[in-house]
Amino acid sequence: MRHHTARTFAYVFVVLTAMCAAPAFAQDGLLGDWDLSIDFGGTPVPASMTVSGAAGALSGKLQAPTGELEIKEIKYDNGAISFSAEVDMQGTPMVFAFEGKLEGEVINGKLKSDMGEMTVTGKRPSPFKALEGTWALDVESKIGKLEHKLVVAADEGVTLESEESVPATEAKLDGENLSFLATIHAQGATYDVAFEGTFKDGKIAGDYMMDGSSVATLVGTKAAAEAGDIKLIAGQWDFEIQSPAGLLKHTLTVADDGTALYNQGEADAPAADFKFSGDTLSFPVTISGFNVIFSAKVSGSDAEGNLMLDGNPVAPLKGKKAAAPAAQ
Repeated sequence: MRHHTARTFAYVFVVLTAMCAAPAFAQDGLLGDWDLSIDFGGTPVPASMTVSGAAGALSGKLQAPTGELEIKEIKYDNGAISFSAEVDMQGTPMVFAFEGKLEGEVINGKLKSDMGEMTVTGKRPSPFKALEGTWALDVESKIGKLEHKLVVAADEGVTLESEESVPATEAKLDGENLSFLATIHAQGATYDVAFEGTFKDGKIAGDYMMDGSSVATLVGTKAAAEAGDIKLIAGQWDFEIQSPAGLLKHTLTVADDGTALYNQGEADAPAADFKFSGDTLSFPVTISGFNVIFSAKVSGSDAEGNLMLDGNPVAPLKGKKAAAPAAQ
């Protein structure tokens, strides 16, 4: 029981508190946002945070789903980093200490406690994180109306789809200002353009430029995912979830009308707001006290995905569709 409780405490710390590690890495020039990954028993747990302060007076606070957290005793000397954090878990104080190194824009270190240590890595978040996804672009050009798509993957780059799909180079998002270079294919011809515009209020707007002059204006909105055929996934699915607290075995039963029931081992409960878009099923659910999004990509009778917390994966999962019972 004590071991299980300790693991539970550690899980809560990783998800809600270890994310505060980033402020320890701040010195002048290193303020701002960080993305961290904490290796908890082979499961990577992501974290995000904002750093503020100045050399000699560093501070960092994390706004987690359960509230705001901070770290103490932050030290930085020639790239070496250390700090401590104490978490009150139901009246039991738990102290975690971080030791690591900042090299360039990469953080590497260990988060230690009486239960052992966890590897921590960190990097600056992609400025394109807010733009991730597919954007439908309505283009008014000198050769008529065009429909383009902009596909943004935060860690993989930007792609522009006209009559052909091409990488967009030199993509930059500085505040609200968005720009990139691309080659447009239209009516059998190619045009090398520079996009200059903005991303604000959930929309992209701007111009395709050639030789310093506008040749087309465009407005972009986030493309809606295509609805999937619910009959393709109707039936019972058996899932295994590799959570930091151990292996979980749950079932999901999808009906032909698009409703679903989720069972965590005791009784079926409605999977509220169940969705199947494209090839991905998702729904919000509370597991072990955490409000997460269950998300899995379906391929035939197999499914694979993650439990998502605050937009980040916290536990990988795999599922297989159960064979239909034989007719009597």
